[in-house]
Amino acid sequence: MRDSSKIYKDITETVASYIVFTDGSRYYAKNGSTGMIEYSDTDLGRLINNVINALPKTSYTELNETVTNTPYGRIIIREGKYDVYTPIVIPPGSIISIEGAEPTAQSHAPISSYATALVYKGTSNVMINVSKGSYGYVHSKVRLAGLKLYWSRSDVSGTAVDWAGAFMGVLERLTVNGPGMSYPVTGIYLRSENASHITLLQDIDIGGFQYGLRVGQEHVDIYTISVTACQYGIRVELSGSFKRGGIHGLQFFNNVVDFYAIGDGVPIFIDVMMLEHSSAPPGPVITTNGRKLIIGQLTFTPCTWNVITSAFDNINNIILLSDRASCHGTPPHLLVRNKGTATFSGDGTTTQFKIAHGLATAPSKIQVTPGSSDAKGDFYVTGDSTYIYVNYATAPPTGTNNVVLYWFAEV
Repeated sequence: MRDSSKIYKDITETVASYIVFTDGSRYYAKNGSTGMIEYSDTDLGRLINNVINALPKTSYTELNETVTNTPYGRIIIREGKYDVYTPIVIPPGSIISIEGAEPTAQSHAPISSYATALVYKGTSNVMINVSKGSYGYVHSKVRLAGLKLYWSRSDVSGTAVDWAGAFMGVLERLTVNGPGMSYPVTGIYLRSENASHITLLQDIDIGGFQYGLRVGQEHVDIYTISVTACQYGIRVELSGSFKRGGIHGLQFFNNVVDFYAIGDGVPIFIDVMMLEHSSAPPGPVITTNGRKLIIGQLTFTPCTWNVITSAFDNINNIILLSDRASCHGTPPHLLVRNKGTATFSGDGTTTQFKIAHGLATAPSKIQVTPGSSDAKGDFYVTGDSTYIYVNYATAPPTGTNNVVLYWFAEV
């Protein structure tokens, strides 16, 4: 058996098994070794499926599982616009890289420079299907890179990239566009149907879907993904954790709900999240249903709407590691938690003491602890967008700086 990790590395560094190109009316597949044109068609999906079936076959062993007689190779699709009527199906156990036209296979050119556009015009419910076969635990290794994928039908529901069967997948430098957020179409769906997955996403731009990205797999790494104009930007649907994966950089623009986490389980850690809306959103854009979100750095644009309270639903499930949320506008930063010591002079009659908390909005959590003997007593606390109010049942005694209160507040 060949070493599977070397096989996967090989397909991103060696010459193409097939090169696909167009003359503007038909599509052709040229053998990368012989230079002979072996297939032609007006349906890129059917052409790619024929190419996949013609790829060399390989066998390998991984995690005590033997995979035999499955396709292995690298397919490069040259510059052009290609219509897809038949879903592209990648069989279980495959080791395949499908790449668009770029200066080099490993380049990180901006998405706007990608020249390979695949336009879905079929009637099926999927454009690219990484299938799982008769059982889930098949160790496919699949890479999609440097492609523009367009779901052009607004009368057909489904999924542009339906990722159900690969043990290791790399999606990089992709733009995936749909018909609009009101249509029941998903951009990329990482299904939960297999026992174990590692899927890496980097430099992904998704827009115009009901669901931009749906995540049901446990082993997922997400890097620098941008989601625009979707009903749900990212919907996390797993009950466990990301285990070996995580979320590193998210950028959202004008989604109805930017991030939605459903199900119980360990918290989801997000390194950096950027939220941008051209007008005040209709409701919370970060929502959780039993899941905790722990966010390292959070940025809002603009500051013309009450960003904290408008953005978060079930705010007690969202933890921001930084004390500040950055804001593109005025003010440049928004405090989300603060603490300090407040000192007052009692007069024997005053029962309410105000503490300016400096937070972006009214706190959802307030803790006040007496710091002096005269500050002890029966009291309760309330808060608004400016102050914490400490309300005593009996006024503290007269004195100079004799009422000392330690306080903490968090939005």
